[in-house]
Amino acid sequence: MWPAGWAPRRSSSRPDPAGALGRHNPRAATRRLPSMPYELLCSLQFALYGACWALAAWLIPEERSALLHWAANGALQALAGFMAMQALAQGQLPPTICLAAALLGAALSVRGIDRFLHGRSLNDRWGLVLGIPAMAALWALAASLPPGDERMRWQGLAYTLGMAGLLLFYAWRCWPALRHGQGRVAALIVLAPQLITGLAALASVWPRLTMDAEHMALMREGSRLPGAVASLITGGVFNLSYLVLLMGRLLGRLREHARTDHVTAVLNRRAIEDALDAAWQRQRRKGTGLAVVLVDVDHFKQVNDRFGHAAGDRVLALVARSLQQQIRPYDHLGRWGGEEFLLVLQDASGDSALRTCERLREAIAQATAALPSGVVTASLGLAVAQRGDPSAQALVQRADAAMYRAKAEGRDRTCVAEPPLLAQAA
Repeated sequence: MWPAGWAPRRSSSRPDPAGALGRHNPRAATRRLPSMPYELLCSLQFALYGACWALAAWLIPEERSALLHWAANGALQALAGFMAMQALAQGQLPPTICLAAALLGAALSVRGIDRFLHGRSLNDRWGLVLGIPAMAALWALAASLPPGDERMRWQGLAYTLGMAGLLLFYAWRCWPALRHGQGRVAALIVLAPQLITGLAALASVWPRLTMDAEHMALMREGSRLPGAVASLITGGVFNLSYLVLLMGRLLGRLREHARTDHVTAVLNRRAIEDALDAAWQRQRRKGTGLAVVLVDVDHFKQVNDRFGHAAGDRVLALVARSLQQQIRPYDHLGRWGGEEFLLVLQDASGDSALRTCERLREAIAQATAALPSGVVTASLGLAVAQRGDPSAQALVQRADAAMYRAKAEGRDRTCVAEPPLLAQAA
């Protein structure tokens, strides 16, 4: 089999009827057309990735830092590929500036991952230790060694070790956050481009040290197509994986905003109703304790009338924060409406729920003591789920009745709801 695009010249003495061999043969003519360099295809692909991340950074300011890192990586990898095409086509190592650009792009890429996962660059001190010496070695070798095989060998070694160190180190450092947030399998998929590229770079270190110049040139030429394919695959997996993670994060924020009251930063009415229904079903299924508490801020209308709605919103936010600080992580707090809050206390008995209510009442008074409006008090109604409760809504109605009784008895107190049968009779 001959390589595609050419065949041995025929020695037949018969004249070529077309005037030249294959002149009118479309298939032969097609074989003579020069093919697109592999590096050009990779460069165009990375340029497209960079442009997409730059557009995303403009549209999503909350994630702009990480996205700009990835956009810069795409631009640098594309630039390095464009500049390296001629050298690679001649079997030479790319110019020093190409290697430095590719290494800098990789450093920005993994630094962007760090910022995306942690909100800031946690690993800069170690990443700089790995990246800066490798780039410095590239320029030092370029300045100290004349152009030739030895310079290509040692520059390639510095580039390979720097790239492998950066990719593998950041993969190791980012693994816990990805595994915790996405699961083990998804984390492996997301980190696969870094791991594969880093391990492949390490695997090429020994051949770079032991091969002679002729075999190194053959290895470079033979690895162009596999390297281009691997670059396209790993680049695609990397960019698509983090695009999916970005979309998941944005959807999570939208979901959270749809469930959160914007004034108090606690659950809104719909979300606290969902939490109440889930706790009710759990209590009915497992027989665990369940209590609900309705909290009403006393004289809240006077605060609004005298100090304005901004002051009223501040009071509500302080009350919500003090309530949130007093409940357990698996309890739920939401704004029920106006100046009322609903708490869902899981695995709570009557005595423990009553003690919690007293802590809540005292916490509200302490949190609002420094306000211009003075100390704000609250009236609380407590209802503990019992067999006679037909539904979660009935449980809330009993808590509501107890809260109004607390207000009628003088406010700033907790009242316990009547049992279900007595409440229905009343």
